[in-house]
Amino acid sequence: MTAARPGAAGATGAGASGRGAAGPGAAGPGAAERGDETRKMTVMNAWLDEVCAELGVERDVLSAATPPMLRLIGEVAHGPSRPGAPLTAFVVGLAAARAAGDPEEQASAVVARVEAVSALVARWTERQAGEAAGGGPASHGPAGGGPAGGAVTATALEAQ
Repeated sequence: MTAARPGAAGATGAGASGRGAAGPGAAGPGAAERGDETRKMTVMNAWLDEVCAELGVERDVLSAATPPMLRLIGEVAHGPSRPGAPLTAFVVGLAAARAAGDPEEQASAVVARVEAVSALVARWTERQAGEAAGGGPASHGPAGGGPAGGAVTATALEAQ
């Protein structure tokens, strides 16, 4: 199943935010906000592409879950608990993955994946800072073609 990612290139119509797309020369109230929202969704999708590649997760699975997860996160953040929103998303993912493995294996796998994503965050941030300083276009491919600094890769995770 291939689902369109919110804010993905080539998206037309309502776009990721459910509002009308801001085309070139769009004017009026909210045009700048829509442009900023499109940029945020583009960066989000580039980031999630890398996270999925790093952890060996099929991007189509995440793409299908993205709209309902973003809605849930927004509902939790603006309702019960803003800081609880990301942890709620984690609990939903953990519950979805509980079909296999005992709790100790799950905990070990979660820690390994958190470390892998933390390393990816560092690489992402360094690359973005370098591009901002150099004024060049943002590149969202893997920095240096692969994991840096001994990061845990999907292959290493599978060996556990």
